[in-house]
Amino acid sequence: MASRTYTLLNSLSHLMGAARTAVDTGDAAYRITIQREKLLGRPELLKLVDESVGYRWMGPGGHIMAYPIRNHQLINMVLLHPDRCDTEESWTATGPKSNMTKFYSNWSPTVRALLDFVEEDEIPEWKLKILTPLVSWVEGNVALMGDACHPTLPYVAQGAAQAAEDAGVLAAVLSLIRDEADIHIALLIYSVCHACDMLPNCTKMSSGPA
Repeated sequence: MASRTYTLLNSLSHLMGAARTAVDTGDAAYRITIQREKLLGRPELLKLVDESVGYRWMGPGGHIMAYPIRNHQLINMVLLHPDRCDTEESWTATGPKSNMTKFYSNWSPTVRALLDFVEEDEIPEWKLKILTPLVSWVEGNVALMGDACHPTLPYVAQGAAQAAEDAGVLAAVLSLIRDEADIHIALLIYSVCHACDMLPNCTKMSSGPA
């Protein structure tokens, strides 16, 4: 999904004649999932996937978010850490597990125990960057929303929250039109009003942890 979104953003920018640039944040993120069945012998870890709770650990130079997904059959973890500068700029880049366990070696025993269950395969590792804003979110009767038009860094689920905001604004403006010919105008109103309202906060939030 992320790579398709990035391709769409670049295509729309090219269509509008505006090049987009990506700025390094100095951060990178590991993304891992652990199956519930692996935790059956560890009740103190099993509760992390069985409870409908998000957990957050903060430590020197990074933080971790963990929460259950897929009907509590997996625990998803996003592990933020300083970019080593040799992280490949790709949605499918990976790094060795040893790098991850070394960085978090002095963190909470719970964190270290969870990482012990991660396979020894290469771990997905994303270089985090900030993209310059799009010139417009609208082309004809098509409008972008969520991360497709204002991608944010993976902090406090702000991408999902802003997508929900976009949906609310779209529903409001489209409910006011009486003819299909007015769709484009409604989408422009969505783009201008919502962007003006959120961009100052969005720019500040997407540039670093909340």
